[in-house]
Amino acid sequence: MIEAISRGDLAGEPGLATGTSPRKMLVSIQYLRAIAALLVVLQHAGAMLPGGPNRIEAFDSGHVGVSIFFVISGFVMHHAARRERAGEFIRRRLVRIVPLYWVMTTVLLAIYLAGYRPEVTKAALFTSYVLSLGFIPHPAVIGPHVTPLLVTGWTLDREMLFYALFAIGLLVGRPAAFSAAALVVLALVGKSDLLTGPIAIVWTDPKLVQFAAGLGIGWLFTRAYPATLAALLPVGAVLSVLWASGSTGVTGSVLITAAGAAMIVAGALALEPRLVSPSRLLMLIGAASYAIYLSHTILMIGLMPALGPLADTGLAGFTAAIAIGVALSTAVGIALHVVLEKPLLAWADAATRRLWRLPAKSDRAREAA
Repeated sequence: MIEAISRGDLAGEPGLATGTSPRKMLVSIQYLRAIAALLVVLQHAGAMLPGGPNRIEAFDSGHVGVSIFFVISGFVMHHAARRERAGEFIRRRLVRIVPLYWVMTTVLLAIYLAGYRPEVTKAALFTSYVLSLGFIPHPAVIGPHVTPLLVTGWTLDREMLFYALFAIGLLVGRPAAFSAAALVVLALVGKSDLLTGPIAIVWTDPKLVQFAAGLGIGWLFTRAYPATLAALLPVGAVLSVLWASGSTGVTGSVLITAAGAAMIVAGALALEPRLVSPSRLLMLIGAASYAIYLSHTILMIGLMPALGPLADTGLAGFTAAIAIGVALSTAVGIALHVVLEKPLLAWADAATRRLWRLPAKSDRAREAA
């Protein structure tokens, strides 16, 4: 969903995002990661404030951001991983996704145990905690939804399914074609409502077609990629805004969100040659987008005592509270990326290399030289 892309990946160098120079990355993808993360934070910051759900329900920016993330994820897999061995692919995905997610989920568990939402039983908490760490879909501890303990992890449950399908595709020699076909079939099953239960809800979610759309863009990107596709960016942005505001008449249509997000990603990639002087701020937010995404709802729990009264003062106060929440969530996420996520990635990469009996990165670099 939010893995950085580098041109080095096309040459077979699997280096993690933390070890890649920003100028080697696809700037357009980093920009989109930053924008998508901010859209999600904006939605959740508003929803968690007093009166927020009634004020922000008219614009669903969060699902627009997630749709962009899902399309990016599909593109990343085709662009950077389609020639990997299945075992190495799985290792790299686990290294990228698991460590920070487990840490943030554990932090949230501690917050619950310290007295947050005391109506949730310890048995329910620990059951959800264990299932969440294993990316096993299950009912939420609060509300009627199917979400892990850390609510934003609902997207990762779908990501892991996508990765599993892509890994199977690598084994059969057709990763993009196999996973895209499987995703479409599962999405069609989900639309038919033939299956029920938490696992079926997640593994047949119609939103899975958004990964397939990203795979299609990745396939096109390996061929002649016309600059005229840049015209899709504003069209996709308008379509996404119309969907998010309920103006399309088919607000719940997954195809509308998939089409909007796909056009945004495809159009942005066509602008890549023009992005010669990247914004350092957007590149930094893009690099930290995973940390921002996982940490912002936890941070908002702590900010509620201060921001809640401000939001209650009226529309101006509510807007100011959202702005403060988004700014602080972004800053804290960037700090976590630098202080926690990057060291965790380096440690997990080294540990799994030993487990997989792979040469250390420095050794591989010397061999390549």
